[in-house]
Amino acid sequence: MCNNFSVLAILGFSILSSLAPTFTEECNTRNILWKGIWEKKGNLAKQSLQSHMITNGYDVIDNDQWKTVVRKIISKAKLDHVGSVCEFGCGSGAFLSVVQEMLPKAKLNGCDYSTSLVDVAKRTVPKGNFWVQNITKPVANKTFQKVDLAICYGVLLYLNSEEDVKDSIKNMSRCVNSNGQLLIGEVSDLK
Repeated sequence: MCNNFSVLAILGFSILSSLAPTFTEECNTRNILWKGIWEKKGNLAKQSLQSHMITNGYDVIDNDQWKTVVRKIISKAKLDHVGSVCEFGCGSGAFLSVVQEMLPKAKLNGCDYSTSLVDVAKRTVPKGNFWVQNITKPVANKTFQKVDLAICYGVLLYLNSEEDVKDSIKNMSRCVNSNGQLLIGEVSDLK
């Protein structure tokens, strides 16, 4: 279990649990729609030289601004003893590509539920260990070992319920060394 949680922000999902039973059907439809969108983005990125930042949905900032964002997030962690990192919901590897610059000796891992985005991430960070995974389920990758730093940025807001968020946090925390860190960052597009 992770002893040192650094939580940037977690969106509240408590109102979701009080909605009518049709909410489950709407969530399943929403989940299928989002997965389809991310798969399509990954397939487009495979066919073009589109920036992995754009593929990950960050199309309003340039590369330098993106690196600044990632560095600010990563600076929340104690980096002096980080030898391994895992990003849950890694998309095309845009975040990990900057982490790689900051921690060139670290072993990098990433998972995402989009097969096409995982394929792009493998090209973006060739030395990384990537696999297809839904973060609401326990890690199923046989080669994965616990890490010093786990990151989940801009992912939890796509989950369907508070229960999915709780399950994801439990699953991620199981993947962190006893003295490791889990950074969770969310950006709400709600006004």
